[in-house]
Amino acid sequence: MYCGTVLFRAVSEGHLYSERWILFMDTPGPLSICLTNMVIVFGVLIFLAFVIELIHIVDPTKKKK
Repeated sequence: MYCGTVLFRAVSEGHLYSERWILFMDTPGPLSICLTNMVIVFGVLIFLAFVIELIHIVDPTKKKK
């Protein structure tokens, strides 16, 4: 995987206006994209499961015995 930096300079009226360092990297492979998406999706699902359990515990509409 290639990783490098390139300096861009914007010149305004003959004077150096600004400098920006931009990082260029190759596109990640499909397997890494797939694994990243699966980690995010399962993380969100686990978080939602905890939220649902919390709602069941704190449910104000549940009939008291």
